Amino acid sequence: MSRTAWMTLCASGVFTCGVIYYVHTSQTKDRERLREGVIIDMERQQRKRQNIQQLALQADLTKILREQQKQYDEEDKRHKESGSGS
Repeated sequence: MSRTAWMTLCASGVFTCGVIYYVHTSQTKDRERLREGVIIDMERQQRKRQNIQQLALQADLTKILREQQKQYDEEDKRHKESGSGS
């Protein structure tokens, strides 16, 4: 085998190894990014569920507060009417 053929064979081997290494690391990084995307989506869904629960709780508390305010206003009105009639 001539020296030129040997150098060409070595260069093509090195190039092939470099391409395989690049493809392997690229795929590994892509898989990691995909996994991170799934984790981020799961966290986002969890936060959304928590926000919906908090919103429902706030709606319930608002309803209770309005009922209490209405009762207070009615009691205040009766108290004023009974106080002014004496």
